[in-house]
Amino acid sequence: MVGTRNAAESADSFASWAVSELQSRKIRWTTAGSEMEAIEDCARAPPTAFAVSSSWHVGRLHFGKTRSTCPAMFGVARTSARILSKRVSSAAVLSNAHSRAPRRGPASVRMGVDQMEALIFDCDGVLADTERDAHRIAFNIAFEERGLDTVWTEEMYGVLLETGGGKERMTAHWSKVGWPESVKEDPAAQKELVTALHKRKTDVFMELIQSGKIPLRNGVSELVREAQAKQIPIAVCSTSNERAVSEIVKLLGADAASQIKVFAGDVVAKKKPAPDIYLLAKDTMKLDASRCVVIEDSHIGLCAAKAAGMKCVITKSTYTVNEDFSAADQVFNDLAGDQAAAAASKATSGAKPKYPWYRVVAAYMVHLYTAMGLPIDYYAVHALFVEKDMRLFLVLNCIAVFVDATDGTMARAIDVKKVTPGFDGAMLDNIVDFLTFTFLPAVAIPASGVVRNPQLQLLCAVLAMLSSAYQFCQTSAKTVESFVGFPSYWNIVFWYCAVLKPSDTVVVFTYVLLAVLSFVPIHFIYPSKTKALMPVTVVLGIVWTAMMAAPLVYWDDPWAIQMCKYSFAYVAYYTIASLVLFARGTI
Repeated sequence: MVGTRNAAESADSFASWAVSELQSRKIRWTTAGSEMEAIEDCARAPPTAFAVSSSWHVGRLHFGKTRSTCPAMFGVARTSARILSKRVSSAAVLSNAHSRAPRRGPASVRMGVDQMEALIFDCDGVLADTERDAHRIAFNIAFEERGLDTVWTEEMYGVLLETGGGKERMTAHWSKVGWPESVKEDPAAQKELVTALHKRKTDVFMELIQSGKIPLRNGVSELVREAQAKQIPIAVCSTSNERAVSEIVKLLGADAASQIKVFAGDVVAKKKPAPDIYLLAKDTMKLDASRCVVIEDSHIGLCAAKAAGMKCVITKSTYTVNEDFSAADQVFNDLAGDQAAAAASKATSGAKPKYPWYRVVAAYMVHLYTAMGLPIDYYAVHALFVEKDMRLFLVLNCIAVFVDATDGTMARAIDVKKVTPGFDGAMLDNIVDFLTFTFLPAVAIPASGVVRNPQLQLLCAVLAMLSSAYQFCQTSAKTVESFVGFPSYWNIVFWYCAVLKPSDTVVVFTYVLLAVLSFVPIHFIYPSKTKALMPVTVVLGIVWTAMMAAPLVYWDDPWAIQMCKYSFAYVAYYTIASLVLFARGTI
């Protein structure tokens, strides 16, 4: 203990010198527009701004920073760090980045915030050590099946990992060693080959993950569990294919995975070491970058996190043990042990953010707005069974859908998840959605007579409810840009059946087909989020909505029913476009 305290006191003296160096050299951190230059500048900077508390809590490191500090300075002063690194567990990892350092007069520096806003993981090498035994193997299988003589050895793959992204990795490799003869002089064919190989590689990779042969890394489950217990939002940001990343996230368990946001694949133009994927997570989740902790395993991942203005903790993996992590806030071999489980808990020490009363009221008003779908649905049931008014039932269902379509925008604008952390608005939304999109259309089947046979009525209703229950509960029902499986549009299915009045055979066939598609992992367009074809999808969607609304105004009018039939053109577009984009790996 005495030796450790002496080391801490020496580090305190060193910190005072470091601050004066910072002030004299006027080093500053550049952000937008020159991320990599800023990182390179930091790498050339002298070791500074490393302070260690000399209190009895020696295990808690405090990284100092002023407004002019560059992020590469966190985790340097290597000699002092090594003295204590063996005594610091992963419990200190997140605490380090967010604990408040004691003031030491004019020379003191502080880094930290009252509370972490998010814990962000890289996927490959962090959640699981997948690069050598999964991704590399999957690439080689895809190459062999295609008849290519390309084989990536373990040593070669370690070098290839310097390029972020699977498609980019193949392109970089063949651009260097020469493209296969079949596509050597054809850039379009080269792109098509890379896309096809990457899709097949992803399928093989997912088979390997689903086989259970690739375990999570030590300490990951504990860290995620503790963070979620403290209501710290968790995200996974990766350059790998989104389907593959989601499959790895599932290894954490259904409950944990359902609360994790995934940002992966081609959702950004530039891959790591560019910060785009982390900036996307920051913007989507409305985070303060300085309050985010990223857990990475590679140098390019570290560069991406730092360029995004986030704190970064390194947990070394198979291919990254010898990489330069001097710019990291802390470096560990893994996150195992009881101390790792305490990391998230320590990270949240300090007072929680306070919000003005009117913002809290506004947040609860948004929740109330979401909940209004419940009385609307109740009145829809009354209209159907008491008033025997099918048109009113459909009108009320439309109103409930409108509420569902608009409450999310309000919730994000007010940031209800942070303002009312004790209230699960997502759970409320799911309850209302299941009633609006599935349960009410199911109970309306016998009441409306869209199916005449009583046994077939029950069959259609049960198929809709059970398949929708599966969709609502599976952790990968949505990706950043798509729905996975038929997205439970049962109210729309019922709408067409009620207006067009097809035969029992057609109705039952439709319900069986769509119920089966709920379990098939085909990706369907998410109209407000799928970037590919979005302008076309949105414009045609507006036209489709108008055509579908015609029977509400002119019930049983032949021309209105004809408009409803014409609206099938959009259904055909939506289905075909989804299948094409999925086949190309775009969604």
